[in-house]
Amino acid sequence: MLDLLIRNKSFRTLILFYIFNDSSVILLQMANGWLTLAITNSVFWTGAVYGFGGIGVVSFSLFGGILADKMNRKRILQITQPIDFICTLILGCSIYFHLISLWQILLIVLITGAIAGVRLPTREALLLDVVGKKKLVHAISVSFVLFTILGFLIPITNGILIDLDMSIVYFICSILILFSLLTITRLNIYSNHLVNESRVSFLSWSSINEIIKYLQNENIIKQILIIMLVSEIFGWSHNSMLPVMIREVFKLPATSLGLALSFASIGALIGTIIISQLSKSSYIYLVIGLMGFGVFLIGFSMANYFYLAVFCLTLAWGFAFIFEIKIYSYLQLITSNRMRGRILSLLAISYGLSSVSGFVNGTVGKFLGVEYAISLLGVFLMIMAIYAMFKLKNIDQKIENV
Repeated sequence: MLDLLIRNKSFRTLILFYIFNDSSVILLQMANGWLTLAITNSVFWTGAVYGFGGIGVVSFSLFGGILADKMNRKRILQITQPIDFICTLILGCSIYFHLISLWQILLIVLITGAIAGVRLPTREALLLDVVGKKKLVHAISVSFVLFTILGFLIPITNGILIDLDMSIVYFICSILILFSLLTITRLNIYSNHLVNESRVSFLSWSSINEIIKYLQNENIIKQILIIMLVSEIFGWSHNSMLPVMIREVFKLPATSLGLALSFASIGALIGTIIISQLSKSSYIYLVIGLMGFGVFLIGFSMANYFYLAVFCLTLAWGFAFIFEIKIYSYLQLITSNRMRGRILSLLAISYGLSSVSGFVNGTVGKFLGVEYAISLLGVFLMIMAIYAMFKLKNIDQKIENV
């Protein structure tokens, strides 16, 4: 993995962009939920703030996928990053001057979610552009390792900053987004297959119809997307309830939320290292990862003690990342170059739907309790693991023939 960083300058530049951008995302995901809970004291609105962001992602991901296939990918990132910068800066200033209200949070989260929907297919497609198919799994592992390291280092500090002054978090995010913009301008790509942008008709029916026909002829890709969609909705949506678990169930401050997320990221790092070192490719790792994710998510929700809950969350994220890396690499490897941006936009939609399900989690958590809301997510993950075991049993052979 380190050899790839040393030898490929464009990959190093892209990874630096990931570091700045992902750092801001980790900070904001943690801060937005805690900020909403502090203002409203509402389980529903804490989940709903994730839901509004998800609506933005889902609404614009397909558009982002079409852009990724038909427009200069570097330019897309240069356009989207300034909008994120302005939105985050506005939210930070509103908090600093005590002008913040729920409608402002929801509006900004909706806008930044839309920007993420446009950006996600492009950023994922760029990875294959920069490293090629032979190095893709290693490149994915590097990006996941860096993300988990950031996920360990940032939340602890972020929890302290949230308890001191929430506006500082948003100002730091603005700076990180600005750095990500400056970094992406240095990226050189030569393999991006582009058409003349002046002749592109975005969001045309022909582009959407092409996706439908492609999926009709590629059953395994369709199954991968179904599994990813359900696992994202019923897996990572537990993030929307973490602030509620920490503050309302365990009666602890934001620093404890940071501690829980940091240890969970250690689990993710271990899972990433394990899957990257396995020489033989087998879909059964994907199944085990998804099953373990569900089992330990239930363990987290049912734990009576904070540190036992953190231990279960750590194991849940470890298994989750084994699943994520396997299924994400399968999707990239099996999808044709001309359709990659649009297919990855469907992946971005699944990310968005995991946030949209915050509305459901918030509602279930309000009436039944947050513990039951998270337990139900784990049950759905276990069911989907069984589904994947039967539907993807021929995928390794399919990859060999690509």
